[in-house]
Formats: sequence, structure tokens, C-alpha cells
Amino acid sequence: AQIQQKWAESLKREKDTFFQNLRQRLVQEIFAISRRALREMADQDLEQRLLMVLLDRLQQMAPKERQIIQDSVQAAGGELLVTIAFDLPEKTREEYATQLRNQFGQGLALRFTTSGELLAGIEVVTGSRKIAWSLGNFLDTLEEDLSQAFEELGKRGGA
Repeated sequence: AQIQQKWAESLKREKDTFFQNLRQRLVQEIFAISRRALREMADQDLEQRLLMVLLDRLQQMAPKERQIIQDSVQAAGGELLVTIAFDLPEKTREEYATQLRNQFGQGLALRFTTSGELLAGIEVVTGSRKIAWSLGNFLDTLEEDLSQAFEELGKRGGA
């Protein structure tokens, strides 16, 4: 009876471990496929539209939040780093620079860079602050939420 009980407990542990690993692997695969598909579908028109979404959000920012960013810009010597997933045409870059200067100060020194790590989006970084919006960030958040939900499900015995 003891051997059967130990065997049943061992089998249950193996089953729980198997389902936990399966859930983690499933989440990873779903998001890897999603990232790949979005990267292949994204074009410059989509990227520019996403930048407009971020700029709209900046314009709707609460005055207190805007002041915090302006203070951070001042503390960083007036520089703002803008990282985008693709190269912007010079005219478009100047349009975004104008809008960012209108938001955070005319003396703002902007530095634009590109990063293949970003998935359809933009990051605006200064001293101690970062404002970012991208499909990649959205997927990261969704992945964390889904992983946590699966983990809680496993703890409740829903494997």
C-alpha cells in the first residue's frame, strides 16, 4: 500500500511538472509565432501610424507627468533619445522632432536611433524616464499576464 501511495504521489508530481512545463512552452511558442507574424506584416505605414499613436498619447499626458519628463530632460542635459524599429525619412523625423519639442521644450536635443529589438514601435528615453509603445511591449505584457494566469491555474489543480 505504501509503495502504491508513493508511486501515485510520484506520478502526480510528474504530471504537475509536465503540465507546468507544457503551459510555459505553449505561452513561449504562441508569442514567438505572434512576434514573427507581426514583424513580417509590419511596414513603414504601420510603423508611422504607431508613432502617431504615441505622439497622441504624449499630447494627452497629464501636466504633472509632462513636468516630470521635462525635469528628467533637464537633468539629462536637455537630451532625448528616440529609438524606432525602422529608419525614418528625414522629413518625418523632423515632424516628430517638432512635436516632441512642442511637448518637452524647444531646446531639446534629439538623437534618433533604430533597433531591430523593437517590434513596430518607439521608445523615448531621457535620464530617468522612458516612454514606450510598441506591439512588442504589448506582447510582453500579454505574455506575462498569460503566464501568471497559467501558473495560478496550475496551483489550483486545474492542470
